[in-house]
Amino acid sequence: MLRSHPDEVQTFTHIAADGDLVGVYATYTGTLLGPFNGIPATGKAVDFHFAGMFTVRDGKLAEFRVTWDNMTVLGQLGLLPDPGA
Repeated sequence: MLRSHPDEVQTFTHIAADGDLVGVYATYTGTLLGPFNGIPATGKAVDFHFAGMFTVRDGKLAEFRVTWDNMTVLGQLGLLPDPGA
């Protein structure tokens, strides 16, 4: 993501652990200045929340899953049609 969002900042606001499972809730901010997953650079900033779950085995990250609201991100990038149109 650093190539497409060189100014990205991820702020972890909540972290909880139970055994080998770690849950996080965080915010992400960044400006799309390069292509990302087939989306060309827009020069627009995004600011959204995301959540993730980590599994740790033998002191190493074994699995990581993350989820966020793609519609919020695409809307902030100006990539969705105007709902009033």
